[in-house]
Amino acid sequence: MSSIRKSDYLKKIFAAKKKRRKELARLPFSGKLKIWLSLKTFYHNGWRIR
Repeated sequence: MSSIRKSDYLKKIFAAKKKRRKELARLPFSGKLKIWLSLKTFYHNGWRIR
């Protein structure tokens, strides 16, 4: 059960990432870097909770 839920969760993340990528293309580089770093820490925390 948990693996199925995880795959759905990942699909949602990837869909959101694709959408965000288009928005990120308009941002200046520093904005992209800040968002990327916050996402990276978010992912690490998520895996740790699991």
